[in-house]
Amino acid sequence: MECVCQEKCRPSFVPVCGSDGRFYENHCEVYRTSCLHKKKIYVVHSKDCFFKETGSTAQLERSVEDREGEVKDSTSA
Repeated sequence: MECVCQEKCRPSFVPVCGSDGRFYENHCEVYRTSCLHKKKIYVVHSKDCFFKETGSTAQLERSVEDREGEVKDSTSA
């Protein structure tokens, strides 16, 4: 039996930190990315990740754009 990854998440901006050190738009995006990469990524319930020197809304936006590009690449392969 193989799991099927969610194609897309509902748009909701409730930013969370993933155990991979990346910012995600919401919980769904964490689990979706985990599934797509076949890698365990979970939500880190620590506010510290939001206040890193490199952490910012721009970083979150880049992270979301990166994942969208990865998904496009994986669906076109």
